[in-house]
Amino acid sequence: MKSAAIITIGDELLYGSVVDTNAAYIGQRLTETGIEPVCSMTVGDEGPRIGQALETVCRQADVVLVTGGLGPTHDDVTKTVIAEAIGQDLVFHPDIMETVERMFTQRGMVMPESNRIQAYMPRHAEVLDNPVGTAPGFLVRHHDAAVFVMPGVPREMKKMLNEQVLPRLKVQGAGRVILHRWIRTTGIGESNLSQIIGDVIEAAEDVKIASLPQESGVNLRLTAEGRSGEEARRRIEAVETRMIARAGEHIYGVDDDTLEEVVGRLLREA
Repeated sequence: MKSAAIITIGDELLYGSVVDTNAAYIGQRLTETGIEPVCSMTVGDEGPRIGQALETVCRQADVVLVTGGLGPTHDDVTKTVIAEAIGQDLVFHPDIMETVERMFTQRGMVMPESNRIQAYMPRHAEVLDNPVGTAPGFLVRHHDAAVFVMPGVPREMKKMLNEQVLPRLKVQGAGRVILHRWIRTTGIGESNLSQIIGDVIEAAEDVKIASLPQESGVNLRLTAEGRSGEEARRRIEAVETRMIARAGEHIYGVDDDTLEEVVGRLLREA
């Protein structure tokens, strides 16, 4: 399974002025795609700290997704820092410039000279178009990691992630199928549940199991990879069967089941 790291950039995120929804969304979409997020960090608008973060995560993950710092203002330094880190200069793209100017014209505005910086990209970067904003993204490689750099504006980031980043990652991961199954429990704490099914988890070499405590109970996410959907499904079902045998009295449902829905159904059937 490929691993991924997420870097969100912006002082406003560190100071709490803006809630970082990008990291949560990216993590969710990566998991749905079958890529495992292994770390996520938020960095301010300081070049050295961005560079340090990039160096760290590029040695830990196969894929790195970066958001923020692609605007035209003085504190938007992401592109410059990444170009320096990978040893490439920034080169001017006339086609990007035309696109940015056209966006301003369509809005009845004159493009400020500061937006010209958005037409510069690392020399060997693959440009990722931004149809809803003026800041295109790009793809480069660093320490064998694929680094996708996207705008920090959530609407722009989501469109770029779903239409350009994830399709590329799916192609890279072709030939493997990754499935997930949620097991929903209630009436037992995480530590007690762990004691009951601990050996099941340890023995599940082909299935990764994550525990997520919530107010209603503890949710267990089972993830398996296989050459086919059937192979991945068999691996999950084998572990699920052993868990039900051990903790069946606390398991009320799977996947999208909610405690309220299950209780309501039982009452109607009573």
